[in-house]
Amino acid sequence: AERLYSDLNSIIGEMKQSDPDFEAVVVPTPLINERGFSGFYTDPDRNPVVGEAAEAIKEMYGEPRLGMWTFATDGRIYS
Repeated sequence: AERLYSDLNSIIGEMKQSDPDFEAVVVPTPLINERGFSGFYTDPDRNPVVGEAAEAIKEMYGEPRLGMWTFATDGRIYS
């Protein structure tokens, strides 16, 4: 597990060198919550795509409710 963690962080470091805007984090198992997954959150203050997506949803369906995504599968394990 330690080697995998290190290897993934090395890959992230290489990708950041070629793209300074690239951001990724390896989430160790202890940080996974009681539901068994780490959740998903994209900070709207740092990522304009959140507001853009909210506007697109509003045009189609009405006012969206922003919040943390609280459902996930274990697809990350198999990817």
